[in-house]
Amino acid sequence: MQKTIRQRLAYVFVTFCAGIAVWLVLRNLVVAGLAALAAGVSAQAIAAGAGKAVTASAVHLSALLGAAAGSALLWLNLKSRSLAERVTLVGSSFVAAYFGAQAAFELWGLGPGLVGVAGTVSAYLVVAVLDTALSLVRDIPWIKSVLARRAG
Repeated sequence: MQKTIRQRLAYVFVTFCAGIAVWLVLRNLVVAGLAALAAGVSAQAIAAGAGKAVTASAVHLSALLGAAAGSALLWLNLKSRSLAERVTLVGSSFVAAYFGAQAAFELWGLGPGLVGVAGTVSAYLVVAVLDTALSLVRDIPWIKSVLARRAG
């Protein structure tokens, strides 16, 4: 009984921390987008005037839309999960998908359409990796058997 309560408290704590991280990232995205709109110039005009350093701080609309699309599709696929678990997985996948799409843009110079696709793919990949890691962490006997095989 007490183990279940501890697990739930740990899960609530992790969910809370993930929510704070998602909130901070989304707040920065909104502030950067509003700053660009308030200035009356597009992100490309800012980048042309101030160099590539400003491009990193501006909101990349294709990456944002791709991450949102991937997260929305993921929300539909996670119907069997609890609401808190869905919110945590979708929020973390949205943040990772946005930055994954940004990395694809910066590393490979992809166009706007492919950056959106990279964001959608990143949303699915991040959740698969997180879900696998979570299931492995919860499987204590499997971890012990792997350590026993490694030790000797």
